[in-house]
Amino acid sequence: MIYNGSNKIGIAYTKRKHGATIDDVIGNVSSGTLSAAVSNNLELYFNGVTTINKNALYGKFYNNTGLKKVEFPDLTTVYTYSLYAAFDQCTNLTYADLSHLTTFASSATYALAYTFYGCSKLTSEAARFPNLTNISRDYGMYYIFGGCPKITSFDLSALTTIDGQYGLGYGFYNCTGLTSASFPALTSIAAYGLYYTFRYCPLTSFSAPNLTTAATYGFYYTFRNVTTLETLSFPSLTTASGDYTFRGMCYQCTGIKHIYFGGLTSSGLGSQKTKFYQMLYGVTGCTVHFPSNLEAKIGTWSDVTAGFSGTNTVVLYDLPATS
Repeated sequence: MIYNGSNKIGIAYTKRKHGATIDDVIGNVSSGTLSAAVSNNLELYFNGVTTINKNALYGKFYNNTGLKKVEFPDLTTVYTYSLYAAFDQCTNLTYADLSHLTTFASSATYALAYTFYGCSKLTSEAARFPNLTNISRDYGMYYIFGGCPKITSFDLSALTTIDGQYGLGYGFYNCTGLTSASFPALTSIAAYGLYYTFRYCPLTSFSAPNLTTAATYGFYYTFRNVTTLETLSFPSLTTASGDYTFRGMCYQCTGIKHIYFGGLTSSGLGSQKTKFYQMLYGVTGCTVHFPSNLEAKIGTWSDVTAGFSGTNTVVLYDLPATS
């Protein structure tokens, strides 16, 4: 057992509730709430817990304003609803550690959905997932950090695929301190993979240099209302064969000036003609750059000729030809 005082919660390995070991000092765990006698600056330590079972901590610490710190130093695997809204609205939570997470189990929908939603004091350490390679289940990280203004950076540096629909949907919604987003290893995203992910974030840069494939609705309103972003570039994105891939991607992004689709290929675009529907709605004076050989493919598409629903849009085929 690890127990460090009246405000710290250790782990008693013989006491297991909700799929995680929690010391009795927190009161009636089964009720889903902490004891009223527990004071502020509470710290929870889930030492030795490698797996959070299905529904284990579903909303268990919702709106607990005494909670300050949460650590999962050994957690590698989550299941369906494992941490769904577990710490939602914990407005005094400043630190959380999920950095050893590697796996969404075969049944892990909504596993981390809303986990830290509305945690207004939570800092960037909570958004470190350096070992996670795949958000493999639907709604896996849906709204995980929505409304967390002190999240100024995140680490998803090992993430190669978002295979689950809505995998990172609304993930950083209204994170008003987040100015840059980088996915250095990401190669593919599933349908709705980046659904509204950065809405209302003051991003000035976005990077996914190795992204090659985006599915139907992959970038659905991803940067909606991000008014600070000036340039987007997709140098390796060859395949966007589904419909509405970039629907509303930069909707009301009033600062955007250039978008570069340097990797897109004719075959990779498939036959659907509404991939760029409302991509620049509410935007004035953006230039969109394509490979020179794509004019024959997309030059007459109605969404392209309409300037992607923007105003004074310039479409250029000025990048090196692709296959």
